[in-house]
Amino acid sequence: MVTYGRLFQKIGTVITGHVGAEGLNHIFDLMLYPATVWFLGPVWAGVVVIPLSIVWDLSVIKIYNYTTLDWFGFEVLHAKKFREVVWLAVVVRATLFIFFAWWDPPRAFILIRGRQLRGARFTPTDWGWFLTANLIGNIIWLLMLNEAFEFLRKIL
Repeated sequence: MVTYGRLFQKIGTVITGHVGAEGLNHIFDLMLYPATVWFLGPVWAGVVVIPLSIVWDLSVIKIYNYTTLDWFGFEVLHAKKFREVVWLAVVVRATLFIFFAWWDPPRAFILIRGRQLRGARFTPTDWGWFLTANLIGNIIWLLMLNEAFEFLRKIL
């Protein structure tokens, strides 16, 4: 049984995790991406920014695995109680994966894989999920920024 104090602590942890991740993501999403797309175009911006994003996302996952807190509230999706309704778990996780891959690739990866022990290495399947989430998120973001800048160039 979860007491109210413990429940509020978990809610606070999840809020802190999501807000903190959003704050850090704004460095990429609102500063680095727009500048590189504006000056280099979408293709060269992708060549520059996607590797930086992959390194950044790997560090977020390593920090998440190092801590013992469920920063994003995803551990409940891996809980035994939730697995009993398998079809719902698959639909919810697939939908959330696509959303988070677009919004924040490390969260999409953590959603699918869950927490791993400290020092655990990525399996080939892990790399597949990780790179898929990163490609979805980066390509969509680069295309959105490019279209926004094309629109701005036309009206200015």
